[in-house]
Amino acid sequence: MARGLGHGDDARLLARRGKGHRTLWNRRLRLFSPRRRDGRWLAHYDPRTGAGQFDEGGAYQYAWTGHPWKTATVARAAETLVTNGPEGMTGNDDLGTVSAWYVLSALGLYPTMSGGFFVLSTPQFPHAVLSLGAIGSRQGGTLSIDAPRASATRRYVASARIDGRPVRRAWLTRAAIARGGRLAFDVSAHPTRWGTAPSAGPPSVVRTR
Repeated sequence: MARGLGHGDDARLLARRGKGHRTLWNRRLRLFSPRRRDGRWLAHYDPRTGAGQFDEGGAYQYAWTGHPWKTATVARAAETLVTNGPEGMTGNDDLGTVSAWYVLSALGLYPTMSGGFFVLSTPQFPHAVLSLGAIGSRQGGTLSIDAPRASATRRYVASARIDGRPVRRAWLTRAAIARGGRLAFDVSAHPTRWGTAPSAGPPSVVRTR
């Protein structure tokens, strides 16, 4: 495009940059590898480790095992990886997936792959209001989420209610909040038995024959 527009210098500069990836090919490893500023390869680089790959669903697996209080600890720790600084996003944002995970986790919600329900955990904020998207030709409503005294230490769900009705399971259907409402959490500084009953775990998204 630059050449077609008559910008020869830009065309040559961009052509050189377009070949820059070749300098990261490590012939010994036969993989692309990071280099230091002085051109040396980064020592002890192991591309096969999964330590640098963020798993959005990892923290929420505890809800299926009867230990949803562990979700609160892991999700809260993962939330600290996102800051408002220049390097506030840890690793790969995955086209916005990690950012979306952070926003929903901070609200105490985790959308599952099926899209039919949300796993619940402790919100990061004492109060939040969401204007939901349209359903057909009408606005979806307003969802209020309350968790008074929620904090890094008071991170465990003691009880939950949707429009005043007790929520004893560690999940909510999408339909329960699709048109808005009020989701309220009571929080605790210690793990509780909320959501630990065998019947309280989320449904499986995998159907077996």
